[in-house]
Amino acid sequence: MSPIHGVVANTHSSEFLIHKYWGRKPFNVVASVLGQYVSDGTTFWDPFSGSGVAALAASDLGANVLASDINPTAYNLTSAVLERFDLVRVQRKADEMIESLRSQYAQAYRVEGEVVRYFVHGMASLCKACGDKSYPTLEQHGEPRAACRCGARSRFNGGVRRNDSRLIGCNLAGIGLVGPSHSYWPSVLDTWQRMDAVGVADYRQTYDRPLIENRRILAHSGATTSSFFNAFPFALLSILADTVNGTDNAVRIPLQVLLTSLVTQGSRLLPFRRGLTSGGPAWSIPGFWIPPVNVEMNVFDSYASRSRKVLRGLYSIAKHPDPRSHRVALGSATRVARDLPQHSQDVVFLDPPYGGDVPYLEFSALWNAFISDETVALDEEIVVSDRIDRPSQWAEYQSRFSAQLESILDKLSHDGVVVVTFNNLDGRAWSNMMEPFQRLGLRLRDIAYQAPAVKSAKSQMSPMASYVGDFYLVFVRSRGASTTTLIPDEVIREAVSELFERCGSPQPAGRVRNVVLMKLLSCGAHASQFEEYEAKITGICGSPIRGQYILEQHADVSRIAYLDDHVASIDADDPLEVFATVTRMDAGSTLPAFQDVLAAMTRKAMRLNPSRPLFPE
Repeated sequence: MSPIHGVVANTHSSEFLIHKYWGRKPFNVVASVLGQYVSDGTTFWDPFSGSGVAALAASDLGANVLASDINPTAYNLTSAVLERFDLVRVQRKADEMIESLRSQYAQAYRVEGEVVRYFVHGMASLCKACGDKSYPTLEQHGEPRAACRCGARSRFNGGVRRNDSRLIGCNLAGIGLVGPSHSYWPSVLDTWQRMDAVGVADYRQTYDRPLIENRRILAHSGATTSSFFNAFPFALLSILADTVNGTDNAVRIPLQVLLTSLVTQGSRLLPFRRGLTSGGPAWSIPGFWIPPVNVEMNVFDSYASRSRKVLRGLYSIAKHPDPRSHRVALGSATRVARDLPQHSQDVVFLDPPYGGDVPYLEFSALWNAFISDETVALDEEIVVSDRIDRPSQWAEYQSRFSAQLESILDKLSHDGVVVVTFNNLDGRAWSNMMEPFQRLGLRLRDIAYQAPAVKSAKSQMSPMASYVGDFYLVFVRSRGASTTTLIPDEVIREAVSELFERCGSPQPAGRVRNVVLMKLLSCGAHASQFEEYEAKITGICGSPIRGQYILEQHADVSRIAYLDDHVASIDADDPLEVFATVTRMDAGSTLPAFQDVLAAMTRKAMRLNPSRPLFPE
């Protein structure tokens, strides 16, 4: 086994900010890994191309690139990074479409002569206590208040919850105006009146497509595309889709990328928080959750802003070297492989779905509804999904991944390599991913770990549920006997003890699990051991407490000393800058909490100037 390499990610550049597609990998990391195996003339295939990061990296290295994906939105995104378009014409067409909509329907975002920045909509329900209608209202500072006039607290959810209330629609709760006033107006008109006022037709039939029922992601029975939109933005998106889908091939794909990037900005999935005085509205997965108080931004402003961002990304893509040769295909790996010669691919890059975390085709339904008439092939998707129709559990996940991997390996050259990026803290995902590789005779030759460029608030606040970085695994054909083995429990114990000895106790659960996963991978553990690795950690440390494992024999002093050494070496006073620098220096080995960094900065300040007050007046 080669040494384990640490790779640190850069933030996404404009090429990969053209869309909110999930799971984008850092371009510099992918390029660094692929640079060891791809050169001029290499045949390269990415069968789960997603946003096209790996395809573009391989193209820049001179490879003959084949990229494919089962998802129409991913197909468009990959095509956008590999194809070369007449961007002047694309930009002109985008501007024309947006201005045409604005000229016809902009009055829908005016109230009594004032330009509307956003409308605020509140979910309406029947109060269980009195049976009257109940709406969330806005307080003076724009915060929602959810209570019926009878005084009973109402619940506003995307479905019935404990029979507390029954949703019956939505109500206009407030209006934010352009300018400093940020006024909140009473309900002066409803959505249908706005549509009638500007003469827009109801486009529900054209793009109103049924969603797959899956209660885990809040796609309830009977939900359709329009269920997640107020009528006016949905009608505008439909009009825009008619225009985009009617354009010629030379501009259609980049315009469809722009169209799908606009979808959630016009939806009811954007929560109204803090009067929009901090941050921007965003759709937060893991579900189609309609917030009780949701915001409808002025779609013309959103369209123009998003168009500039997409065009900026496309112009950045155009600066990359022209592809040597490329082809983008829509379909599963098994289907695409049928057209490939045997042993024709030198390098295969795999970024397979991580179990059930993101059911890509189901989440992409809002995007795909506006660009594709084809029924997506759910039976071929590698996923764990609780959908009611044709559910897919771990057995289906492994079966489908195994079948597609077998098709892929049939096209891999005898000396070819398979580069896999994967991360999931669920041992079942690792076990079901590793088992086909081991059974089909591949050997893990190298491992790299990528620490994230930015650690989200979620990863700091929810260490049990959040992923930190990605593993990059390089597989080759095994030339001899099996290279896997059953790793003794003592090896896992030593890995855990080493972490706690170096960094102290307690440790975030995610970090401990990543360390043990790295040990299992580097030792060539049998696939079955990944499924039980969490139980092994619990046997050593006990169950995690508030997302942290505790190993009693290691005192906190070692962790404090380790963090103090890092903070002492940084010439900066801004806590956020120090925190970012410390987490980068640790490269995945130690990810301190923000309050720990503040404490270390305080100790450093007192050592440098003991007489300096900590909180000067």
